[in-house]
Amino acid sequence: MKLIEALAIMAANASRVSEPMKTALVSGFTPLHLLTFLQAELQLLFPSHRIEVTIGSYGDIPGTLKGLRGNEVDAIALVLEWEDLDSRLGIRQLGAWTAQTPDDVIERTSMRLSLIRLLLEELKSSVPVVVSLPTLPLPPLFSTSGWQYSPWGSN
Repeated sequence: MKLIEALAIMAANASRVSEPMKTALVSGFTPLHLLTFLQAELQLLFPSHRIEVTIGSYGDIPGTLKGLRGNEVDAIALVLEWEDLDSRLGIRQLGAWTAQTPDDVIERTSMRLSLIRLLLEELKSSVPVVVSLPTLPLPPLFSTSGWQYSPWGSN
């Protein structure tokens, strides 16, 4: 599906007065076009419903999932990227690696996944949950000397 097709599907069903299907889109990033595509795909799957998608807080997947506990939603879509598991795995925070960094990243990632798993297990008993795991390859994990950070050497 192309973006223009997704927008056309949403526009055709914008004035629908039927019962809403409330869906929560949980991600650590701002899901601009993902939101549009999700709404369009859900509209195609559930043509008799008006699709309402809410998004969570930027960068706070556990907080968003906790906030959905008492909230009435019909479905949850969780999109995980590496940065959601440890900020050092994102492209905005690469670098400053030490010899101990990989072990710490593994430990923090494991703890974050355990927390997310517990929250999802609690939610899945009352609402369908779909999870998309990281789709991009892991960023490079390496340690660079200070004098190699810049073409001008250390200053």
